Amino acid sequence: MVVFRPEPATAAAALDRLARVSGVGDRTYVVRVVDHGPGGPRVVASEAGGRTPGVDSARLSVRGDDRFVLVRTFGDGTRHVDGSDGSVGWSVPPTGRVHLSRDAARYRRGVPGEGVDIPFIALPENLLRLRRGYRLTLEGTAADGSRRLVAERDDRRRRGPARVAIRFDAGGTPLSIAIDGLDADDAVGAADAGPRSVVLELESRDDLGPAFFDHASHHAPDRPLHWE
Repeated sequence: MVVFRPEPATAAAALDRLARVSGVGDRTYVVRVVDHGPGGPRVVASEAGGRTPGVDSARLSVRGDDRFVLVRTFGDGTRHVDGSDGSVGWSVPPTGRVHLSRDAARYRRGVPGEGVDIPFIALPENLLRLRRGYRLTLEGTAADGSRRLVAERDDRRRRGPARVAIRFDAGGTPLSIAIDGLDADDAVGAADAGPRSVVLELESRDDLGPAFFDHASHHAPDRPLHWE
């Protein structure tokens, strides 16, 4: 049975509620690039050139405030996977060595929002940053029962995207999160190819199991390991 709780009356109350709900359990987002920036779409055919793929169509899975798996796909269908189990940061290219680091945040650079202080790891804490330097607007209820909270930056002295829009359901679960106006140097991926605007759409809140955020779940057991 679905229980519909009273909707928040103000934008600030909606933000608080989103922060409470968004950090509960595992969550997997599909990343869609809306504005690729002046460099256009970033298409990387394979790992031969030493570059990772862009984040368009990537999947980002997050647990708690320090575990993540970001799966990006090359043009030939092979995958580059970055992640952290909360203690060890790791990176798994399609072939060769698996890179490990005691710095759990070492390979978070590709995560949307990481470079502009609105990352989707520790999402509850980072959503609350929108209280500072942003103007909040709560839009009316849509036909599907969802609502949208829009945060527009009104303090140019603060780092961060120009606009964040969060669509959420009656229970307060974020269904999609759009980040607009990423600075070229802070956008996802390399500065020469980082997108300006991305949307993260919630794909699943299913439990991913105890081993999903460990690097060993994402490569063959005979791959060589390299500590950095």
